[in-house]
Amino acid sequence: MLWICFGLGTLAAIAGVTQWVIMLSRMATSMRQVPMLEEGLSHPLKRMPCVHLIVPAHNEERVIEALLDSLRMQEYPGLRVTLALDRCTDKTAELARARIAGDDRFEILEIESCPADWAGKVNAVHQAAQRALSASESPELIAFADADVAMHPKCLMACVGLMSQRRLDLLSVLSTLTSDLWFEKVIQPSACMELVRQFPILRANGSPAQRPFANGQFMLFTREVYQRIGGHEGAKDELLEDLALSRKVAEARQSAGVFLAGDMLMCAMYPNYAAFVRGWRRIFIEAAKCKVSRLYRHALTALWMGTLMPLGCIAAVMGGIGLMRLGAGGGVAGWASVLAMCGTALGVIALLLQVVGSALIARLGRSSPWWVFTSIFGSLCTGWMLWTAARELSAGVPVRWAGREYVRKAR
Repeated sequence: MLWICFGLGTLAAIAGVTQWVIMLSRMATSMRQVPMLEEGLSHPLKRMPCVHLIVPAHNEERVIEALLDSLRMQEYPGLRVTLALDRCTDKTAELARARIAGDDRFEILEIESCPADWAGKVNAVHQAAQRALSASESPELIAFADADVAMHPKCLMACVGLMSQRRLDLLSVLSTLTSDLWFEKVIQPSACMELVRQFPILRANGSPAQRPFANGQFMLFTREVYQRIGGHEGAKDELLEDLALSRKVAEARQSAGVFLAGDMLMCAMYPNYAAFVRGWRRIFIEAAKCKVSRLYRHALTALWMGTLMPLGCIAAVMGGIGLMRLGAGGGVAGWASVLAMCGTALGVIALLLQVVGSALIARLGRSSPWWVFTSIFGSLCTGWMLWTAARELSAGVPVRWAGREYVRKAR
């Protein structure tokens, strides 16, 4: 039994060393080629085009004040903001009006209904965008942000600077997620890592993107390209409209870029664990294009890479130590002791590479440093969310999002 555990663990250790060497190499390449968002501040703008920012909000009283405070502090001139309140039944409208009173850069658009063939958020954004684009002073750039973000005062300046410097038609930002609640510390980094594994940042950057991706928490379009791809109307029934729009930009052969926010953009995605699980299941389902087999495959990959493989490395170390002790006592042949030593060394190297890689990922994402030690459990939970998402999709369980239920057809 000891030999079986050691043998399987050694195979996992070999896979672990290979995986982390590849991942660390790709991360190094990404860090060289894809700058952080703040890099945009190092490229002064000769002119500052008008930006119209649209924020859809459905019952966002938890976060709306932090968002509006951060927007009012933006140092970017020529900013206009439309807050599209989508069938709100809480105090979102009341709090928003109190926060923006007297600031003529802001307007509130209250939306009372949503067509049956539209997703609620997409309908709210579309109505606000059409209103902005038909105004007498139509903006050169149109941006979209979620209500649960908070921006650094120079965030828009950095976004426009980087967009101009890289000549992009679409700029999107991977926001830094808050790490206050237990699931944000333990599971959220693993879920984000799985999404980035499916949509690598390097492949999301380029003209056109090799694997289109955008994050709806913040997207900035040129007006021309946004209108050319049909705006949000072309994604009216999408529950992950950011991916749909990024694909349309790629199909139109336009350039896009995705960047890490660092301290420029923070996001508090979910208020509790139940909402967290529901939200990530929806994200994974839509990212997989409602393909059940793809969800199962991603679930197994997450479990193998984040949980089973490191456990296998631990088994290699423990089994190797046990075999070396037997060898010292004459219980196994000398060649077996050498083999045990090699397997133990591989297990240790794989675990060290995982610690280094996880620490670097946590640092880049501003995640809790404790995730380095809880990532095995976080990956287990992520695999479980992917697996249950596949099962619920197959069973026709509705996806609940922003006050409505949507039945997604399994593919």
